[in-house]
Amino acid sequence: MAGNAIYSATKTAVNWLSQVGRLELEGDNIQVTLLLPSVTATEFYETGNGNLPAGVVAHSSEYVGRVILRALRTGEERIDIPHGPEQPEFPEAA
Repeated sequence: MAGNAIYSATKTAVNWLSQVGRLELEGDNIQVTLLLPSVTATEFYETGNGNLPAGVVAHSSEYVGRVILRALRTGEERIDIPHGPEQPEFPEAA
């Protein structure tokens, strides 16, 4: 999207750093999980204009926190939190 080059570039950098970090740290038994949380209802989000595309819902920080705990438990390489309403079973799935 126009006007979001820096934001998009940093997201791409985090994706690649996560992938390379996972490979480089695997031998040291350190897990790296790329977590893609969609929109999280935080003070950072509230300072924006609040206009979300259709179907995108801001998730609670508690919901995202449960997914982070899932990542710590399972060591999954990548977790995409689906857009839309919070799904109670999603944070626990693996």
